[in-house]
Amino acid sequence: LDFGAVSVKATSPEGIGALGAGEGIAAHAVALIDET
Repeated sequence: LDFGAVSVKATSPEGIGALGAGEGIAAHAVALIDET
């Protein structure tokens, strides 16, 4: 996998629910694999 083909982004829930209050943790990963 080419290093330039990887993108990592982060956001904050800005006070929404338990995550925004600092009472929880979450992770979400999405991968698109294409045969060339």
